[in-house]
Amino acid sequence: LGALIAPVVWGADGVENFQLLNIMTNLLADKSISLELELLGIFTWIKWGGLAVIFSLFIPYLSKGSSFSKGVSVIAVLSVLSAIISFFDRSIFNEILSLSVIFVFAGLIILCFTNSQTDT
Repeated sequence: LGALIAPVVWGADGVENFQLLNIMTNLLADKSISLELELLGIFTWIKWGGLAVIFSLFIPYLSKGSSFSKGVSVIAVLSVLSAIISFFDRSIFNEILSLSVIFVFAGLIILCFTNSQTDT
């Protein structure tokens, strides 16, 4: 499931950046940005929601690992919960979502280089 969602997240991130470019272009040309803002919101939430779904898939695996891995799983849970709350209520949970996503990515990168498994 994560492998299917990842290209969607990647594409949504690209379109989000394109919308930001369009907003800047239209602002410089004194044109309306209402459509670009609407599309920006859609693609931004596809990206953040997709990341939350992918992180939720990692939680069972991460929770069975080392203390560090378990800590990353707790932050992944936080990212999923804050994504759900942020979708319905724009608040401090938007900031918690963005910070937790950064920490999950950092934790996963660290685990990629430090985690080792042995066959028993």
